[in-house]
Amino acid sequence: MNLSEQIALILEAVDIGIIQIEDVVRWADSIIASTDTPEPWQIELSTLGSTHMEDYLSQLREYSGERLGIRRQAQLVVLAYRSGLLPFRDTIQLLFRLLISECEGRELGRLEERLVNALVSWDSQEDLVVIEPSLRFRFEAIFNEVMSGTDQIVAVLPWKFSACPIASPNGGTASPPENLNSGGGP
Repeated sequence: MNLSEQIALILEAVDIGIIQIEDVVRWADSIIASTDTPEPWQIELSTLGSTHMEDYLSQLREYSGERLGIRRQAQLVVLAYRSGLLPFRDTIQLLFRLLISECEGRELGRLEERLVNALVSWDSQEDLVVIEPSLRFRFEAIFNEVMSGTDQIVAVLPWKFSACPIASPNGGTASPPENLNSGGGP
């Protein structure tokens, strides 16, 4: 993942609420440590010392390229869920926002279309809090496929995702959580 993509990933991770200021600084420190001649903005980001996330974000936005692709955004959300950073309900709501509310004009792959179909089924339920076990299992099966290739995300933020059993270098998968009847967290 190039630097511009890493910045887009950091911005997205902040947007969904899974990283804080110390994570942005830690990422900047890792970028500095990986090069012989870091850019001045990287050093400034690392030593900013602000308590306001917006100060960090405004600096990152200056060096960001395009927004993350839909697949990468979905991978980040699912990886955060599978790592225990997001409860299931928040994961579904974020994916709904990403793939349905904000996706206009963006092309979807087959996997994303399957995820959209599951999200539409969820949105059609009378009770959005309690998810039918069959639908929960359907989501978990799709999540297993979404997890393929998340090793690049893990490489950017290893301290956030190191505990995730399915965030392996080969993008391996794991079986769904045992408690499929709960509408809450993982």
